[in-house]
Amino acid sequence: MHLLALLTLLSCGREISETGVKLVGVGSHPDEIGPEPDYYGGYIEYDYVHFAGGGLSLGGLGLVLYDEVGIGLNGFVPPYAAIYGLAFVFDEQVPAPDAHHGNIGVGPDVTDRDACWTNYEPFSYLMASTVEMGDHLSFSNDDGSVEFELGRNPQIYPPDAQDVFVYYIEVQAHHAEPLDAWLPDQSGTQVLRPANWRHGETMQLSYPGGIPPREAPVSSIPLPSSSQDPQSITLPTQTSGLALSWNGPTYTSAGAVGDPAEYGTCVRYLGEPTTDFDAGTCAEPMDIPMDLEEYPGQIYTGPWDASDGSVTFNWEAGDNPDEVVTLNVRFLGPVDRQEDSFVIAQVAVDESTIEDEWSSGEPIPQGYRDALACDDPDDVVWNFDPTYETSDGGLVTALQGDPSKNLAEVSCRLMDDGEFTLTNEHLQRALQYASTKDAEGAVFYFSRSTDLDATVPPVKDQGNMKRDIGEVKVRAHTVEMGRFWVSGSESFEQGVN
Repeated sequence: MHLLALLTLLSCGREISETGVKLVGVGSHPDEIGPEPDYYGGYIEYDYVHFAGGGLSLGGLGLVLYDEVGIGLNGFVPPYAAIYGLAFVFDEQVPAPDAHHGNIGVGPDVTDRDACWTNYEPFSYLMASTVEMGDHLSFSNDDGSVEFELGRNPQIYPPDAQDVFVYYIEVQAHHAEPLDAWLPDQSGTQVLRPANWRHGETMQLSYPGGIPPREAPVSSIPLPSSSQDPQSITLPTQTSGLALSWNGPTYTSAGAVGDPAEYGTCVRYLGEPTTDFDAGTCAEPMDIPMDLEEYPGQIYTGPWDASDGSVTFNWEAGDNPDEVVTLNVRFLGPVDRQEDSFVIAQVAVDESTIEDEWSSGEPIPQGYRDALACDDPDDVVWNFDPTYETSDGGLVTALQGDPSKNLAEVSCRLMDDGEFTLTNEHLQRALQYASTKDAEGAVFYFSRSTDLDATVPPVKDQGNMKRDIGEVKVRAHTVEMGRFWVSGSESFEQGVN
């Protein structure tokens, strides 16, 4: 699933501000967050993202793609998962590039207890000149059976390169196993398409090195990765047995409300909350029915709708002390139906000619049709994409909040002990901010991550000076993503109260 032509990097990353940020249960002085941020020469992210429920889109990965992940998207079948990569490398060290430019929020630097903090409207600018490292970055294992490549953006430098900055990005459907084929002489097999992620696999980072055009305002690493010692990262394991339980109502992807009770469900695309829930079943393989169109993805109940203001996550504790467990809850701003990312070119249908033009018996279009290349530009109008609307004029669940408008995010670093209860107290400040900003949606990311501090060759800056940028932070995540139902900003108000 090659999507580079459709991708847009939103706001160039994230920003962490000390204003209004606090750990739950302590004071609000910024010094209580943790130590000063570490400085790195860049950030490289390599993620496995499991869409563990309905109402989710690739917009949740920072892409301008809002079609719901499900059976209708490129023939996917559960479990729906994507492999995502992003890389920024700079010509000088910058503070906390993982927090500023990563797609997954960073929790507090606390290791002896569960701890959360709140970040308002994450946004940041590039903090230094970006670096060309060749036309791609790649991760691969020793035998080549697993490989993931991030392409350079821009792929080809434009004639006027004065505003260019370089980053690397790629999104693919998850391929768990390589695609093999027999050699022509039938003596063995060859790998036609490697797998792109295998949990627990050790992957080596590589890049060819490169030099940008003289006129591009871009620095470079001319030497390839082979000039350095090998740099490898072990991919995190997949969270096993993840479950969610609460006392309150249930919601379907269409917004139907179930009677309040004590419910539990496995965090995965297919499932249904039950009152006699057994969390032990969540570690078992998911039963995928043949008729998938009748099984929409799960929507989860947030703490603000629970009778006691809390929901509990359970999972099987891991055995790798180097893996970090994080829970992020992101509150999404309202959808602006006039924004470019939500509108399409259409032409009004002249109803007086409908009978002649549609004599074949096909359904008669009403109102507008998609614009064609041969249409008069003066007849083209830009309307909100009707595929994002429900029959009553509302928004589809995947646009319950604009994924690109992160109004507030609560990031919790968790002890890997198998249980965490998320409460309205953890979310209090974010709920207050979300309600005043008319937030329309909320999603969560439960992740395990591993890190590598990679050394890279010196940078050749735009003045032909040699710069040592130190280490580049490399992080891999395995993510379980879900959506909490939101009935409107009043949902968050009741969580505050």
